Amino acid sequence: MSGITSVFASSSKKRVNKFQKQAAAERTARKSKMTDRNIGLEILDGIKEIKAFKEGKAHLVTRVLSDPSHPKEIRARLNLSQSAFAGLMGVSVRTVQDWEQDRRKPSGPAKSLLRIAEQHPNVFLKIA
Repeated sequence: MSGITSVFASSSKKRVNKFQKQAAAERTARKSKMTDRNIGLEILDGIKEIKAFKEGKAHLVTRVLSDPSHPKEIRARLNLSQSAFAGLMGVSVRTVQDWEQDRRKPSGPAKSLLRIAEQHPNVFLKIA
């Protein structure tokens, strides 16, 4: 009986070692991708761009984001209940109700998520 246990244990150890080696290889690959960048040079380039902009020698690209539609309209287009919509947005049902009844306005990340839900509903429906 102990012979069977030891054979099983050794085959399980081989499997674990295989997964450990694979995980180590993936970490190494990620590290090499990260080290291909020269962060210091990127920061210096950014500072040079800011200086040039302040001196009027360069123009920075800016974007003006429009406010998303009313949360109730977005939720209706997605055909989601308040509960499901709140879960996807990462807020409470009460917060969604407050938005829909104009007692509160979405801000920050919630506003960004509403904009995504409005412009790319397939993303929200995919995770729903």
